[in-house]
Amino acid sequence: MGKYARDLPPDVFDRVLFDHSGLGLGVGITALCLVVGWPTGLLAAGIHLVAYIGLSGAINAVGHTYGSRPHDNKATNGRLLALITSGEGLHNNHHAMPTSARFSQRFGEIDPAWWVIRVLSLLGLARVRHRSAPAPEPLTSVGS
Repeated sequence: MGKYARDLPPDVFDRVLFDHSGLGLGVGITALCLVVGWPTGLLAAGIHLVAYIGLSGAINAVGHTYGSRPHDNKATNGRLLALITSGEGLHNNHHAMPTSARFSQRFGEIDPAWWVIRVLSLLGLARVRHRSAPAPEPLTSVGS
């Protein structure tokens, strides 16, 4: 937060709910259960928990091991991983431009989260601060 979001002051939701992780989590799950019913709400919360922890681990394990490295950093881009993690699998691009809201940079790189961000910004519900920072030059092979 201090490095990438210094200019985003905490709002009332941050101060009251989200700065207290247990309270915010409890309120969120309770609200979900009230809206869709307790069995469905708990099931959805459980699936979200497993997917969140599992996919975060996949991004950090697979996203630093398998895939392409168009930029000079230790992360990799995995197109299949990007599809199932809403663009987070374009990890090499993220490391090259960590403040950019858009992870896709080349033809064929799919970033579903960027599509959602664009729709929200067109509706006036979000504001993109860093659409894409200047990317470092891609790696070139030796002798080219």
